[in-house]
Amino acid sequence: MNGSTAQAIITAMAIIGLLEGLRGITTIPIVAVTRRLATIYGLLLVLLSCRLVMSVLPGIPALMATVPMMVAAAWLPLAGIRFVEDLVRRHAPVSVKIGVLAGAVVFTVFAFTAGLIWNERVLHLLAAFQGTTLVAMVVMLIRGRPEVTRSEGSAAACFLLALVAAVPLVLTDFRAILPDADVRGGPFAVLLLLLATSRLIGGGGTYRHLAADVALCLASGAIAYGASDQDGITAAFCTGLTAFALLVERFSGARGRRTHIIRTLATAQDTGEMLAIDPLLSTGRTIEATDLAEYPADVVTRIARHRLLGRSDPDPGVRDAVEDILDSHDATHLLRLEADPPRFLALSAGVMTDQGIDDELMVAARMMESRA
Repeated sequence: MNGSTAQAIITAMAIIGLLEGLRGITTIPIVAVTRRLATIYGLLLVLLSCRLVMSVLPGIPALMATVPMMVAAAWLPLAGIRFVEDLVRRHAPVSVKIGVLAGAVVFTVFAFTAGLIWNERVLHLLAAFQGTTLVAMVVMLIRGRPEVTRSEGSAAACFLLALVAAVPLVLTDFRAILPDADVRGGPFAVLLLLLATSRLIGGGGTYRHLAADVALCLASGAIAYGASDQDGITAAFCTGLTAFALLVERFSGARGRRTHIIRTLATAQDTGEMLAIDPLLSTGRTIEATDLAEYPADVVTRIARHRLLGRSDPDPGVRDAVEDILDSHDATHLLRLEADPPRFLALSAGVMTDQGIDDELMVAARMMESRA
């Protein structure tokens, strides 16, 4: 396999991964973060698709490939800033927003003028614009983490790690920096971003989980490198293939998470079967009465009155204790399994949830208590 073929296949895998991501997003609650993420996926999809078409059909008119690719690249920074704003629940400085918006408009104009003739200087300016925006996103993620909950902060750290790790991969796309590379890193950066955001959708969105995903992909590439007599192209291909397989599995699981709860309630015979079968409930951690001994007895009693608790629970008497319990288990919800003695299930529905998942979990709590 030569470098250009491997590059095309890895780019195609990243495109399919983006399509899987868009499909996965359509099956979860639509909140601000998911809308921003869908926009990022869409822009990356346009960018990579144009790049793939240009590699397969090098003589294609600029208006059909180069222009839409540059337009997508011009608006990605703004989409990224808006996504980070919603992730850390903190607005970017007005000057940053205006600058990023102005840059998107200017480079869109360039796309229809200088972009019609491949202009290396414009591309370098675009790269500088994207790099500056990336720095602003990193700063926002670092500053915003102390102001959000622990699970949201973990999600922000996961995305931050993906951004930082993606920088050297994206730089390899510039031949002036790495002229002799057989395989460019842009598609790998997209796969890395997909791995990070798939964690945000499906739960477990921490930098440790992302590091484990990356380690698995690199291990796959290292094994392929040794087995293929140190063929770097084969190693790169196997690394991308492993990331792609993880993405397909994870986004499929995200879809199952949103569609299987009610089905499980209808077919399971008891609480144990529900916890074992359902994709979301099976990831929860059981909290027994002995695990709550450090909290005042009256607070535990008040907590046990609620079938479902989250970070936004209106009961001020239990809010601090519930947040502490959720933080200690990296969870978003506390679901009651038994009232006396109190027994709960701490689970993470991911940071991209709305009232819809609360309604499903409330039904699950009622059904599990009735079948206990």
